[in-house]
Amino acid sequence: MPSQIVLQKYLNANDGDVAKAKDQLTKTLTWRAQTKPLELLKKSFNPAKFAALGYVTTYGDQEDSGKPDMKEVFTWNIYGKVKKVEETFSDLNE
Repeated sequence: MPSQIVLQKYLNANDGDVAKAKDQLTKTLTWRAQTKPLELLKKSFNPAKFAALGYVTTYGDQEDSGKPDMKEVFTWNIYGKVKKVEETFSDLNE
């Protein structure tokens, strides 16, 4: 995904306020560096609790390139499928 699209999404989310968009993007990049979301792909989750709440797709030819860090990961969150909000999201470490 081109960087311009990502930057535009942050600007749109902050009603065109460049300072707010920059702050939000900086916090996102910090979170990604600390959390390492690609590592989360290796974890398993309780299907009874989280099935159909989202999907992960990848873009890029990471196997052939030998550079797994070049893979782009997209998550699609389907929050409308949550039946019991407290039960599903009460344990943030899960």
